[in-house]
Amino acid sequence: MALLPEQIEEMEFSAEMEFVDYPSYAWYIDPQSKRIFRMTDGLEAVRQTVEILLLIERYRFSIFTHNCGMEWEGLVGSDYGYCVSELTRRLKDTFVPDNRILDVTDFQFRLIPPDSMACGFTILTVFGAMPYQIDDIRSLGGSG
Repeated sequence: MALLPEQIEEMEFSAEMEFVDYPSYAWYIDPQSKRIFRMTDGLEAVRQTVEILLLIERYRFSIFTHNCGMEWEGLVGSDYGYCVSELTRRLKDTFVPDNRILDVTDFQFRLIPPDSMACGFTILTVFGAMPYQIDDIRSLGGSG
């Protein structure tokens, strides 16, 4: 008796898969009061998700999956050209798991003397375009 079927056609697959997109409801965290007090949806929920993802260092904390967070490590202290190209790739990679985010475009980088940089970009979501600005890469990324 074989452990694996000889012919796959003989097996019956009766279960059908159905993919369902659920609403993006999330608890809203007020940035001023630091309190959670209501539910949010749409572009506001995506903005909050983006902010949280950019604050989590990917692969560092075992409480988060490998799809959660941004890879900041190795960027601080790097050459400007390397940092620009790698940051573009890593930012796009950060938002791939979220099906509400379609693309990240319109990257703009600016050096902040003596040793930091700022980055602006547009996040294209199913709810519309959302401009986003990171004013100090070094402060988000920690020490290199």
